[in-house]
Amino acid sequence: MARILVLGVGGGAAALLGTIPAEGLVDPLLLATAAGVSALTGLAARERRRIDVLPLVLAENAVRGSSVGRQFCAFRAWLGRGRVVRSPAVEVCFYGEDGLEQKLEAVLPTEILCGPWTFLVPDPGTAGRFTVRVSVREGGRDWEALGEWDRAHIELGRFAPPVSKVGGRLQWSRDTWNEVEESQR
Repeated sequence: MARILVLGVGGGAAALLGTIPAEGLVDPLLLATAAGVSALTGLAARERRRIDVLPLVLAENAVRGSSVGRQFCAFRAWLGRGRVVRSPAVEVCFYGEDGLEQKLEAVLPTEILCGPWTFLVPDPGTAGRFTVRVSVREGGRDWEALGEWDRAHIELGRFAPPVSKVGGRLQWSRDTWNEVEESQR
């Protein structure tokens, strides 16, 4: 937030200071530039404040799959539409039909994550339900998300990629981040 304000105020001030030696039509153009930079700075600061308070969420769906002969279940989380997350705490428990709790070790791709991120746990392969708790301290606040999934409703497949190619550029797929693509097997 501070960087946005410093750059915006600095750009506006530079345009205003440019009016001192300027003459003719350059003066109004520099004033318009200063006003435009100020307006954009205000919009950027407002958007940053909005994103900073968006919660940590878990995807509505989970997926099942296999890799190197091992079966897994995958869950996806996202803090504030893509804010950076450092070392999230992930707790996953599986409750079989017998009601016994089995704690499962979650595997994260790295310690520093951004955008929607996926974590894996071993698939117990039996009927039951998963409970997931993800917590992280970010931006001076503690964030937590809780979820529960019945294994029978977890689809075989994979999460849709978090980015897509639009007009030759990569773009976050904000509306499809928790969609599941069916397995090709």
